[in-house]
This record gives sequence, C-alpha cells and structure tokens, in this order.
Amino acid sequence: MGSIVVCIDINNISETAIRFACLFAQQQKHKLHIAIAIDGSHQNFLFASRAIASQKRKQVEKNVCALLEKICQEFEIIPAISISEGDVVLEIFKAIKTVNDCKLVVFGKSQSVGSDNSVLPKIIRYLGNKINVPVLIVPNSLDYNFFL
Repeated sequence: MGSIVVCIDINNISETAIRFACLFAQQQKHKLHIAIAIDGSHQNFLFASRAIASQKRKQVEKNVCALLEKICQEFEIIPAISISEGDVVLEIFKAIKTVNDCKLVVFGKSQSVGSDNSVLPKIIRYLGNKINVPVLIVPNSLDYNFFL
C-alpha cells in the first residue's frame, strides 16, 4: 500500500488539496500523510520566539484539526499528521522523505498569492532534483462537483 503526502504551510491551508488527496487515497487504497510546515523565521527574535512559535502552532492545530475533522470523516480516512517548524522547503522535504512508499505529493494553490509565488516554486525546484515522485498542485478553485 502506497502513501500520499499533502503538504501545507501556515499561509496555504487548502481544503481542496486535502479533499483531493482524501479522494485519491480512498480510490487507490493509499495511506494519507499531512505534512505541515511552520515558517521558523520568528526564531531570530531573541525574547519572543517561543511565544510566537507557540501561537503559530496553536493556530495551525486549530485550523487544521477542524478542517481534517470535516473532510477526513467524509472519506473515512485517518491521516498521519506531522507538524514541523523551520525553513518551509526543507521541512516539507524532510516530511516527504520520512514517508514510506510515497506515490504522490499534493500541494494546494490558494488565494494567498504571496505564499504561492514564493513557496511553491522553491519547493518544486528543490524537490525536482531530490525525489522521484509525481507532484500535483490542486487549484483552490476546483469545483466541488469534481469530487462527486
């Protein structure tokens, strides 16, 4: 049984990408892994870094848990979830490398243009030379009827 990895950063939590990955995992009988990377740029702040990290982590956990509960129950899938903090590109790469038999990596294309324009190209460039797995970018505007 293979695995599908959905990659999320704090600025780009795509419900459509998670829904697509759940559907694909269900149809192909694959496991689902959700890799969440929190940008660690706040680590440069000497006194506030722990508070900022804690606040970001709580925000991600709240948003993602609510979203996963809604979507994964619909598809009857229980995903593995990893949350890491640091350089988003490296953290996503590490998460993908730890998943056994990864068959597909899924990213969401959101309305957050700033995140997509800076993070996605870096990740794709980096992953293109390091892994031998297809990468799929799911547009957030994908019609819900696609999933029916």
